[in-house]
Amino acid sequence: MKKLLLIGMVLMLGISSTGFSARHNDRNSNRGYNERYRNEKQKNENEKRYNQIYSRYSGKINSLEASLRNKDNEIKRERVQKRPDRRRMERLNSERNSIRRELDSTYAQLRRELDRNKLTAYGPRR
Repeated sequence: MKKLLLIGMVLMLGISSTGFSARHNDRNSNRGYNERYRNEKQKNENEKRYNQIYSRYSGKINSLEASLRNKDNEIKRERVQKRPDRRRMERLNSERNSIRRELDSTYAQLRRELDRNKLTAYGPRR
């Protein structure tokens, strides 16, 4: 029983050390540094392109989000009244929906432009 256990442990040690050495057998020791430098340079370029593209849309997105918050506040004020005006609420809801559609289409345009430049919508692709 002890011999079987010893043989099993030796086999496991041999298999794990072989796998570890194969993974870390690097003939070009300088490769990692060059790759990191290239990746860092690429990341900085992607970040600059992302900021340029996002800056074109940020003003419109911020103004639409502010007007959307204002419409939501108006709707809430109307709801808490004793006798809310249903027609006014319907009008406010339709205005809110149109602002939401415009905001969604702006985000879609931003995502399309980022995709064309091979960037993600959540920041520069790493």
